Amino acid sequence: MAAAPAAPVAAAPRVVLQRAPVAVKPKAVVTWQELAPRYQHVNDELKQIGILAGSFLVVLLVLWGILG
Repeated sequence: MAAAPAAPVAAAPRVVLQRAPVAVKPKAVVTWQELAPRYQHVNDELKQIGILAGSFLVVLLVLWGILG
């Protein structure tokens, strides 16, 4: 037995929804002077990480020059 062909289905009309306008809130401007005391420990740790990374780089360059 052959199956009967499916009847064409009419496409539903598209509904376009418009979003309500959103009020833009002005962002509070935060200056570095306000953030510096809060993140002083982060700055100190970043300096230590930078010094450590620079030291490793210097050691690797010296070893490369000696052994290379």
